[in-house]
This record gives sequence, C-alpha cells and structure tokens, in this order.
Amino acid sequence: TIAGISYTNTGSTITFTSAGTKADYATVIRAITFEHTTGNVQTGSVRDITVRVNDGVNTTINLR
Repeated sequence: TIAGISYTNTGSTITFTSAGTKADYATVIRAITFEHTTGNVQTGSVRDITVRVNDGVNTTINLR
C-alpha cells in the first residue's frame, strides 16, 4: 500500500486500486521507478514508463 492505495504487480503491469484522491494517485505515480536487475545495461538506453489512468467513468488517458 502506498498513500493508502493498494496495488498488484503482474509481469510488467502494476494496477492501483482505491477510492484515493487525485493527490494520492499523483503521489503513487511519482513513486514508480524502474530498476535493471540483470547485467548488460546499455549506456544511453531509454526506458519508457506509460501510465494509463481511468477513474471508472471517463475515458482512459495515457501519460508518458
């Protein structure tokens, strides 16, 4: 639980669920990080993290 918001991690997808506030979700999204845990890291490699937001009512918005 981060900022009172529960999450599950399945493969490369993290799903957050809660009736948290917009500010709570902003805190959780800012806490997302990437860690390369195997060898052979290529210098200058770019890692994209895409955040998809859906409040259950409005259309999903993709953020990069």
